[in-house]
Amino acid sequence: MIRFLETIRFWCLRSEARSLRMAMCYPLFAMFPIAACLAVWWAFLVLPFVLTAAVVLILFDSASLAPVIALAILGLPAFFLLVWQAPRFFRFYWIAASLMFGKRAPAERALAEVDAALLQNAE
Repeated sequence: MIRFLETIRFWCLRSEARSLRMAMCYPLFAMFPIAACLAVWWAFLVLPFVLTAAVVLILFDSASLAPVIALAILGLPAFFLLVWQAPRFFRFYWIAASLMFGKRAPAERALAEVDAALLQNAE
């Protein structure tokens, strides 16, 4: 399981590096590659909870209160995961906005951090 999580982390870092490099090449359209990368990983983060919620909605009778309670309980971990990842999410949007306005320093710092994490993860 640890190996699987390390592989996912490696793919995430690699896609972040790729989107940052593409955004630095085309700064006017920097929001698009960064938004695409973040949307994919944001969706993967919540996907287990969404699938479980779909199963709960299918299995429970819609006239009872049980689906509402089950979805509220299942929604809490997804909510906390999204709150946990929100600073990273908004940081990358801030980098995209700064690239669009001509400032490359935040993007270069973020790319250096991602490359360092990639080298550390590859070892």
